[in-house]
Formats: sequence, structure tokens, C-alpha cells
Amino acid sequence: MKKILIILIIILITGCSNYHLTIDEFRNISLNEGYYLDNQNIEYKNYDYVKDVCYAYDREKDYLVEFINLENNDYAYRFYLTNYEDFQDEVTTDSYLKIKNNDNYNLFHLENKKYYMLLIRMDNNIIYVNTEIEFKNDIENLLNKLKINY
Repeated sequence: MKKILIILIIILITGCSNYHLTIDEFRNISLNEGYYLDNQNIEYKNYDYVKDVCYAYDREKDYLVEFINLENNDYAYRFYLTNYEDFQDEVTTDSYLKIKNNDNYNLFHLENKKYYMLLIRMDNNIIYVNTEIEFKNDIENLLNKLKINY
């Protein structure tokens, strides 16, 4: 009985923890996977709460995965909520949808016939993907290398 209880506690602890990825880890792994990196903060330059941005861009297939580092968890959560509302517009009856929320982690994962959309908040960091469904496997391969739970 004690062994079962210990195993359950270990599963609960490891199942509840989320991987915390830094922007430097994102850059290194994306670069090693053959992505072109763009660190220009053009899209977010007018937002002083955006501290750093990295775009992992596949030049051949023309899609990107964004990593956005924000000033704190509150800004990241608001960023998540704003984009969550936008992503909700693409939910259809035949969509795959996964939503997960806890104190330091939020996930919105949507797949339908047209789009692959992923929004992940890890503390004050955001991973943002909004592209065509045809790039799903490539993006998920990168996410697996990044050890992202989605």
C-alpha cells in the first residue's frame, strides 16, 4: 500500500510540473533544428513590457514559432488572454481543442481543417503559433525538442 501511495505522489508531482523554457534555450534548440532566427522586436517595439522576442522561422515552408519574454507573469497572462480570445474565433465543431490552466502555466491548443494554433504561457514567457495545419508535424517536432508539454 505504501508503494502505491509513493508512486501516486511521484506521478502527481511530476505530472503537475511544467517545463520552464528560457529564451536562450529556445534560440539554441531552434537554431540546432535548422530554423532561421529573427530577434528583431519590430512587432512589439511599442510595448515596453515586452523584454525580448525570438522568431524561429522555417524559410522553406514559410511558418514561424514565436517566443516572447514579457516583463512579468501578469503581462504574460494578459497577453495570453488577449490572444486566447482571438483564437476562440477559429473553434469549429470539428476542431481539436485542448485548454489547460494553472498558476504559472496556460495552454490553448487548437487544430482544425485550416489552422494549427498554439498559445502557451510559462510564467512570463509565451510561445505563440498561428499557421496552417500542414505544418503541424514540423512544429510538434520542434516543441518536442524544446520539451514543451502541449
